[in-house]
Amino acid sequence: MIDKSSFLFALSECPIEYTPAEGKRLREARILREVRRSERNGKIPRRAPKLCGHPGCPALTYCAYCEKHAREHGKELRPSSTRRGYDRKWHKYTKLYLAEYTTCVNFEDCRNPSALVDHILAASKGGSFWDPENHQAMCKPCHDRKTAKESGFGKRAKALA
Repeated sequence: MIDKSSFLFALSECPIEYTPAEGKRLREARILREVRRSERNGKIPRRAPKLCGHPGCPALTYCAYCEKHAREHGKELRPSSTRRGYDRKWHKYTKLYLAEYTTCVNFEDCRNPSALVDHILAASKGGSFWDPENHQAMCKPCHDRKTAKESGFGKRAKALA
């Protein structure tokens, strides 16, 4: 059963802008449907859903676009870290690896303790995910710099190249 206070909060915090034709009753009905759907799935909504950013799409979503339009707008939905292989087994391996390799491999420029295990050749680019020869211990700033350079994203990647 939906409690009235949480419904009213979702209604007041809802960032959705409706046309006058849709009216307050339609707005309330959409939010109520979404809250009920979330309760049936055992999920409590984190925030009020909003309309898909694609012009004319009435779908409610928690992201900028609904699943149907995300690809159209170049917003591929990235799988979770667990689905990409960074699960409990990986975290356990990381702790063991970092216990053995305590300093950043970029030791000429950096004297920080290692915080992350980096793939020398990314698994998405043909590197082995579990091969220890493909791993190196790095501090977070060095890892971020390396990732930016390899991925080629942002102004910073161009400046670092």
